Amino acid sequence: MTQTRFRSARLISPTLSESWYLPVPDLKRRNVNDTRLVSALQIAQQEVRDLCDRKGWTQLTFGEEIALLHSELSEALEAWRSHGIADTTRNIACADDQCTLADHTTPGKPEGVASELADVLIRLLDTCGRHDINLGEEYLRKMTYNETRPYQHGGKRI
Repeated sequence: MTQTRFRSARLISPTLSESWYLPVPDLKRRNVNDTRLVSALQIAQQEVRDLCDRKGWTQLTFGEEIALLHSELSEALEAWRSHGIADTTRNIACADDQCTLADHTTPGKPEGVASELADVLIRLLDTCGRHDINLGEEYLRKMTYNETRPYQHGGKRI
C-alpha cells in the first residue's frame, strides 16, 4: 500500500473564526518507486522523440499535437464501441522465409482499445518531450495534490 506523503498548512478561513489544516503535497520526499517512475517516463519520452525524428514527425504545432491526442482517444472509444476491450489484431499470412510464428503468420498492426490507448501515451510522451515537460514529475505532483481533494470533488456529473 502506498503511503501518502503530506505536510500540513495552516489556513484561516475567511468565513469561519476557526483555523483548519489542509494537507499540502510534500514533493521533496521521494521513494525509490517515484524515482523509477520518473526515470522510466523520461526514457520512454526520449525513445518516442527519437522515433518521431527518424520518421519525420517534427513540425507539429501545439494545436495539432492536442488534436492528435484527441483523435487517438476517439479511436479508442470507437474500438470499444465495436469490439469492447478485445484485442482485434489480426495475424497476416506470410511466406515461410518471413514467418516468425509457427502457424505461418506474422503479427499485424496492433488494433483495439489497448493499442489505441498506447497511441495516446506515445503521443502524450511526444508532446511532453517537444515542450520539455517532465511528465513523471508532473504525474507525481498531480497525484499528490489529488490526494488532498474531497471525494468526487466538484459535484458535477461526467
